[in-house]
Amino acid sequence: MIFRPVGASDLARVTPMLTGDAASALTADQFRRRLQNGEYRAESTWIAEEAGEEDTSNPPVAVAIWWGSPQDSLPSALDGLVAAAARGLR
Repeated sequence: MIFRPVGASDLARVTPMLTGDAASALTADQFRRRLQNGEYRAESTWIAEEAGEEDTSNPPVAVAIWWGSPQDSLPSALDGLVAAAARGLR
């Protein structure tokens, strides 16, 4: 298993996992808005993926999204933690 921050090309793999439900109200639209206004950042959004997985069209195994004020240099809170198996994506 590899854990790493997302790159620009990974964002399309993260957003399908963010559907909003009783456990997490975070949606793909909210993620995009907060990413644009600096509350979420690529370096503070991490994915887990299987080592050697070449198909980047598949969703990652999990995603962790940290929130921070746009003025802060480091995130303040874990805002979302989603596993693909729980979403039926794998």
